[in-house]
Amino acid sequence: MTAPLDGSTRPFGGRRDAPTVRRMATVAAALGESLCARVVFIGAAVLPLLETEDAVLGSARPTKDVDGVIATTTYTEKARVEEEMRGRRFRHVQEPPTHLDRWRAPDDTIFDLVGCGAHAGGTGNAHDLWVIETAVVVDLPPRVRHASAVGLLLLKCDAYRDRGSKSPLQSKDLADIVALCATRPSLVAEVADAPSEVRAAIADTIRGVLDTPRARNALATHVEDREPLVPDLVEVVTERLRGFTHPGGTGASVDSSGRA
Repeated sequence: MTAPLDGSTRPFGGRRDAPTVRRMATVAAALGESLCARVVFIGAAVLPLLETEDAVLGSARPTKDVDGVIATTTYTEKARVEEEMRGRRFRHVQEPPTHLDRWRAPDDTIFDLVGCGAHAGGTGNAHDLWVIETAVVVDLPPRVRHASAVGLLLLKCDAYRDRGSKSPLQSKDLADIVALCATRPSLVAEVADAPSEVRAAIADTIRGVLDTPRARNALATHVEDREPLVPDLVEVVTERLRGFTHPGGTGASVDSSGRA
């Protein structure tokens, strides 16, 4: 299920010097090579690595935690992973109301690592498995695996449906979807090349955003919160979102003047 951390890295844009990326690199180093090879990093910490236009947003969404998924086939295997983490001086945070899979790295960084197997304590989510199978390898250093752009978008769409759609203005997941769309013009074409079930899941969520006035109006706030460096970015992001709902769309590109 997991690919070795060999020399077969995939092209990416991105900023390896972003604070969230350096935090992720610290967690990865603490995991050690063997365990890190099984983990795929997800969440907002990955966003800077997926940017291909870095002169669009002036700031990133603040986040102090690092997120990851790992393929486990049984609860026993998940327990072995947890024991290995304790051996690497990670501390399991179990006080409510924290995440059930929340850990503290040796430097005290928050690390949420979720097993995605169909077993007790696992998500049983096929989308998590697809994200693991299509992960991108990059040497920060250390060498890590992280969600692809389409993979991260898929997980953010899932999360928005589950926890963000009732309050789109406060939704961190919608904010991350907006940031990814704003900084990666190729994303619409990448989604168009994804498997049909992935395209359908993304399209369903994005239609819900665009068809709901409260969610659609929240897009401008999420753009403004990131201190846009070009004009008309809300229109560019909205056009790219529409592209996810129309197979074969190419999305919009934005130049330094903000023109799509």
